Amino acid sequence: MALKSNKKGIFFTALVLVIATILLLTYAISTIPTDRSSLKKRVQTMNEFLISSESDLERQLYVMGFRAIFVFNNYIAQQGAYISNPEISFQELAFNGTLYQQNQSLFQEITFRDIEDTLQQRAQKLNINISLLNPMLTLTQSEPWKIDIALSTTIVMTDENNLVSWNRPLTITARVPVQGLEDPLYIVNTNGLVTVKVKQTPHTIFVENTNITSLLNHTLSSYYRSHTDAPSFLNRLQGNLSASQYGIESLVNLQKLSSQGVPTQQKTVVDYIYFSTQNPAHNGVSGMPSWFRLDAAHLAYYNATHLAT
Repeated sequence: MALKSNKKGIFFTALVLVIATILLLTYAISTIPTDRSSLKKRVQTMNEFLISSESDLERQLYVMGFRAIFVFNNYIAQQGAYISNPEISFQELAFNGTLYQQNQSLFQEITFRDIEDTLQQRAQKLNINISLLNPMLTLTQSEPWKIDIALSTTIVMTDENNLVSWNRPLTITARVPVQGLEDPLYIVNTNGLVTVKVKQTPHTIFVENTNITSLLNHTLSSYYRSHTDAPSFLNRLQGNLSASQYGIESLVNLQKLSSQGVPTQQKTVVDYIYFSTQNPAHNGVSGMPSWFRLDAAHLAYYNATHLAT
């Protein structure tokens, strides 16, 4: 009897184990699709957050760059001195909120630290941890009419449950137009009495036969055109008058300078030459105001060589 009882016990135990195993397998199989679906949804949520964050960073870089140029020109107007290294000064503003170690109100709550804090707060609402490691900021130009603000960093993003993670390099570029910005050359060289904002000329042909209407309008309106012999906007911030492939130039309206009590000179009115120590040979142009003069290279550039006087 004892032997039969033991056999029954062994059989019952084995049956329980089989049933338990079947139940566990059934549970595991039934939960796999659910787990995969949840993981896929989590990846999608985090990826959408990353895309949204990149867009926000580009917008914030744009605002930061625009404000930096405004701060630079304000400093130039107050000090009568150029920005020695715009990129280094931009980095100081972006990371510290200061220019030459002086706090700048325009950079309150818009430093890189502020931007990263805001990003982290948004991430925490989605149970995400995010960091921007080793950030580097550059200030360059790749065309005459825009300034490139670039952020290079490594983005590290993880789910709080360690289900998903990102770790990859990230470069974001915002492009700030120079049109509408004040030209530092005029600020410094007129002691702030005359300010000229960069406006791209609508003219492509300046003189047709003896018709100088477009050239006159271009000059009196203080329009700018691109020229590879001229300094770029970033060069102008530094007071660097050397040629740049992204150069821009205007023709100085001496009438405007005189009306503000700024002494004028008889020389070519091309801005980066006029405001320099250079004084190449120059000629007037028939039909233009008596104070208007151009050097030989620019007579050709503005289609006016045949009207030289």
